Amino acid sequence: KQYNSILIQKSVLLLTMGNHRLAASTINKYLQNATFSQQMAGALIVDDMDHALALDTSAATHLKSGNVDKAISVFREHLAFVKSLPNNDVMKSGTLHRLGCLLANKNQYASALPLLNE
Repeated sequence: KQYNSILIQKSVLLLTMGNHRLAASTINKYLQNATFSQQMAGALIVDDMDHALALDTSAATHLKSGNVDKAISVFREHLAFVKSLPNNDVMKSGTLHRLGCLLANKNQYASALPLLNE
């Protein structure tokens, strides 16, 4: 669990420092571990806040690399995860805003408007 939390924190630092490729590689290691763990044990391998941070960081690395469609997909996954958490209003509103803005920038106004109004 601690190893995976460190992977997430490392990827955030790398992204902040501008090393987007290494940040993406690092966060993808965690996401692969998380996917395997969920399939095998049906549980996350870090706490909910770390997993939410990992999804947010993954979306940011996709944006930095110009892959907006993948970022949108990850933000949708992030939104679904955040909605399952208690006391999620702040994270949920941030994710709704980011996802809505990305969709609006891709001229997908019908999809963006409900997210931005929620």
